[in-house]
Amino acid sequence: MRRYCHCQRHGYHYTRAALSGSGYFCEGVPVTINMTVIINGIGPWEVVFNNNGNNETYTFTSSPGTITISEPGTYNLVSVESPGDCPGNVSGTVNIQEIILNLTTNATDPLCNGQTHVNISASASGATVPYT
Repeated sequence: MRRYCHCQRHGYHYTRAALSGSGYFCEGVPVTINMTVIINGIGPWEVVFNNNGNNETYTFTSSPGTITISEPGTYNLVSVESPGDCPGNVSGTVNIQEIILNLTTNATDPLCNGQTHVNISASASGATVPYT
């Protein structure tokens, strides 16, 4: 109770942090995705971030802050604290998926004896159509 009263007396109990972001990973393509953390209240803030089941701690001195990820998964904020170890509220879950696209090709009428054309068909599966 003492901790809450100290925080409330100094106006720190209004701290809120929200995580947002979107994107996807394509199988085998190295890329990063930036997620945004919007924090209000008096900083600097210490934010605990769940990175695919592993908690990581970040310190932000301004808002919005950025957290960069490099693999698919479900991400969320675990906690936020403002100066004086005052806890705040967190919200937001981001689910980043990996897109796996399967491409099948089939050649018919292969070139032989001087022919000048070949028929190739391709079909794609997985992910979401239309494919571009």
